[in-house]
Amino acid sequence: MTFQEAQQNLTYKLGISYTNLNSNDLITSIMVRDWLNMAGLQAWDYARWPFAEKVYTTASTGAEYYDYPDDFYENSIYILRATDADGNYQIYEPTRYPDYLKYRSDYTAGTDKIWATHRRFYFVNPYACPTGRTIEITGRQRYTVLSEDSSLMAFSPDSDNEENSGNQAIVKLAYAIALASEKINNPQKALIEEKGAYQMLDIIYAKYQGDKSIYQTKNNPLFKYRRII
Repeated sequence: MTFQEAQQNLTYKLGISYTNLNSNDLITSIMVRDWLNMAGLQAWDYARWPFAEKVYTTASTGAEYYDYPDDFYENSIYILRATDADGNYQIYEPTRYPDYLKYRSDYTAGTDKIWATHRRFYFVNPYACPTGRTIEITGRQRYTVLSEDSSLMAFSPDSDNEENSGNQAIVKLAYAIALASEKINNPQKALIEEKGAYQMLDIIYAKYQGDKSIYQTKNNPLFKYRRII
């Protein structure tokens, strides 16, 4: 679903013409776009969606810490790895920030492959990752406000035709926001639509979680999962 298609769906729910939207005295195209972006942000923040994950690489400088990417949420990095002297990636161990500081104080030249995150910085042991290595981080990126009609909605991460009902949930949530606005002022119906939108998101997220449950933890055969079709 594109941003334009979402606008068309929302105006249909509102009972107004999309083509004549700018001549409407009550609701403008700016309002429709804002409501959809507000709904998109709320849906984006509602769960840890797979499409919200992003991978960044940067060249190491031997520094104690590095800035978070601008579009990453604070403290959202959960995997960090870096190349060794042979160019092979090595997984670094996530460490609590106070423990990281203590380690660096107690073992000033220690080479343990550890990292920590604090506010909008991530710390990598410079003695394990000196200058000239490649650092790769995986974290959660922020919602991108949509402005172009051709932009893809959140639940169409790759193409217009690849989507699930999450995009419809965003439209439904935007409809709830519109109903609760001063322009329409129908808070009771807004609550019903909002509840329905979040129920849709819950169903989608449960499906994602169910799909993930088939993966095994390496070297931990205690729990086995069998997927029933």
